[in-house]
Amino acid sequence: MRVPLSWLRDFVSVEVAPESLAETLTMAGLEVSKIDLVGRDWDRELILVGEIVEVRPHPEADRLTVARVAYGSGRVAETVSGAPNVRVGDRGQKVVLALPGASFLDPESGGQRRIILKPAEIRGVRSEGMLCSERELGISEDHSGVMILDPEVPVGTPLQDYLGDTVLDLDLTPNLGRCFSIIGVAREVAALTGQALKRLPPDALALSSEGGWRCLTDENPRKATTSYVSVEILEPELCSRYSACLIEGVRIGPSPMWMQNRLRLAGMRPINNVVDVTNYCMWELGQPLHAFDYEKIRGKRVLVRRAQPGEEIVTLDGVLRGLTDQNLLIADEGGPIAIAGVMGGLDSEVGEGTRSILLEAANFELTSIRRTVQALKLPSEASLRFGKGIDPELTVPTLQRASLLVKGFSGAAVSPEIADAYPVRVEERVIHLSTGEIRRILGMDFPVERVSAILESLEFQCVKTEEPGTLAVTVPTHRLDVSIAVDLIEEVARIHGYDKIPATLMQDVLPPQRSSPYLDFEEQIRDVLAGCGLMEVITYTMTNGESVSKLDPGKREPDLSEFIRLVNPVSLDKTVMRRSLLAGMLETVCFNSRFSNQLMFFEIGRVYRPLPDQELPEEEHRLGIVVSGPADKGWWGGPESGMVGFFHLKGILDVLFGRLGVVPCEYVPATYGPFHPGKSAVVRAGGEDAGYLGELHPDVQRNFELPDQPVAAAELNLDLLFGRRRERRYRPISPFPAAREDLAVVLKEEIPFHEIVSVVMEAGSPLVKEVELFDVWRGAKIPEGEKSIAFSLVYQADDHVLRAEEIKETRENIIDRLSNALGARLRE
Repeated sequence: MRVPLSWLRDFVSVEVAPESLAETLTMAGLEVSKIDLVGRDWDRELILVGEIVEVRPHPEADRLTVARVAYGSGRVAETVSGAPNVRVGDRGQKVVLALPGASFLDPESGGQRRIILKPAEIRGVRSEGMLCSERELGISEDHSGVMILDPEVPVGTPLQDYLGDTVLDLDLTPNLGRCFSIIGVAREVAALTGQALKRLPPDALALSSEGGWRCLTDENPRKATTSYVSVEILEPELCSRYSACLIEGVRIGPSPMWMQNRLRLAGMRPINNVVDVTNYCMWELGQPLHAFDYEKIRGKRVLVRRAQPGEEIVTLDGVLRGLTDQNLLIADEGGPIAIAGVMGGLDSEVGEGTRSILLEAANFELTSIRRTVQALKLPSEASLRFGKGIDPELTVPTLQRASLLVKGFSGAAVSPEIADAYPVRVEERVIHLSTGEIRRILGMDFPVERVSAILESLEFQCVKTEEPGTLAVTVPTHRLDVSIAVDLIEEVARIHGYDKIPATLMQDVLPPQRSSPYLDFEEQIRDVLAGCGLMEVITYTMTNGESVSKLDPGKREPDLSEFIRLVNPVSLDKTVMRRSLLAGMLETVCFNSRFSNQLMFFEIGRVYRPLPDQELPEEEHRLGIVVSGPADKGWWGGPESGMVGFFHLKGILDVLFGRLGVVPCEYVPATYGPFHPGKSAVVRAGGEDAGYLGELHPDVQRNFELPDQPVAAAELNLDLLFGRRRERRYRPISPFPAAREDLAVVLKEEIPFHEIVSVVMEAGSPLVKEVELFDVWRGAKIPEGEKSIAFSLVYQADDHVLRAEEIKETRENIIDRLSNALGARLRE
């Protein structure tokens, strides 16, 4: 929300510096994200308001003109211009004249470079200045012609004094819908600075015709009938009020420069006097308006209804949009003429030939507007305000204000009758607030008079009750966010100043601190994996069928009946709840592969599976890991190490399981969905499948557009691993030396190494402390279907120095057990 200070001063005196005002607003919850000093760079001596004295044709160029421009004190500059709105014979227009030496931001440089204006000879004619467009001044991107100013502005006035301004850019939170208007921000400034809030002058809303304004509502409040139109609200739960008035004899043209300038400062593009008035009043008062070409309303009847199945409308942006019964429409007897609260229809658009307009102001249910905007992908300034809630009492005053502005700009005639269908009226809200409750919440005392003064500065009405220290507070209709006493206490704290509330200690015993073993378990996992060089990512818990299908090498569509479907998805690519972490993680890897070739991520999150005959799904905690790229970053003195793959990932899991105390864990070869056959395994803990790991299938890598390098991934069931933890006991370190010995055995190809380790550790107990694989050989001298495994044994006793006989006896026992249990034999 952009707030020009010159506009804000129409409603409240601003007597502090913009920086101080911005800090005050921010501390009160209206964050000022930026202070924009418009015209700060305009040289007061060299960029001035000029008046065209004469325009003659350029002697050597058909598309150029020579304009003589007066700029005060009898001074005249001759300029050469190619602007289409500077025509031969023109005289008296007020323009912006830049003299030699003036500097501008070069629009072609993105505002990074300044250019200095110099006298120049253009096709034989000397130009002593330049007539400026909005783009050259940095006001907007409009470069279609030079700026034409109001005729009343004095010649020679520095442009900085005329068009310069300070604009506060507010970053408003959703609960501050009341501040999406100049008067809404002014109300806050008045309360925070102790100033009086100014109102619009009486003539801004008063109709001079006999009898003044007349709001007409039928006996049935859903309907309103006037001499020129009938209005009916068919969906009062979606539209609580609809008001309209007729303006005849309109002449479409540009709006006054002062209005155009304010709209530009607010970030809106001027269009014509009617549209500009609707935008101006929306920005000023907070109530969106829409103007229909009255002659195009069929049957002179307006209906507020839901769209019918298959109904369509071409909106003002020229797009044909399909509608559903979830969309609220403004319609006439021939069909839709606007999408309520979002955008008007092209068929009823106000154009150059329009002579009569029907001006509407309505109040729509905010959830309905949000859904329509989301479904049609059609945000607008109007829908932004409707989506946060608007005071229904604003419709008629805003119509009156806009009608009189259009009348003043175009000489139109305004009908005194206002069609005002108002089926759902605002109920008065009265909240009882005690100073004791304020003390309980804020920790400090507020006299009842101070509370009353603060709230009344925000236009609440306060009356003392019979109970001491208690106020009956009537909530104004524009405060849709206030419903309970705590809301009022928040207002007291805001206006008093959060920084003025003293720090206090709790006057109670702190609750007992209870540990959360599962959360500690997750934090331990994060610490271990971060220590292994992995980075944590968080992906969406929602996904879609196309993303899940990429996990299948054949990219087959998944059965979505096995997923939890969302009734109201936030977007089309977030329609179901995920059953695996991998799809989201691999999309993250794809995105980050543009910035780094070493990709090592993990995620701790939930997956969701529907349960038969149960409303709520099963939520399982999972750990996902994806690694790819070089094992380390390399260094300047040598090449990078090899690429990570299956065994690098297995090593990470071994470290993780060891630190968590989840032992023993086994890796059983298995072929699993997204993984390369022969390079994947199931992780077993305590005899149960706890997850899987492997290198991705090449087709899966292509599906996710991953780099052409090995990508290894794992997904583990944390709930199961949490239950498989063992108490870790520290053992004293032996003070006696260890002995190392190598063994090589030949055995069947299909026997995994972890079975060898299990047999060796059992047979070598208690002397064998470690078993480390260092070689696998297949080929010469090794029969087909067998392999040679070489490993190191570490012997060590806890209470004495090992003797050669002990080592020999243990080795023979190991060899016998390997032979009997696994059919292994010593390699010759």
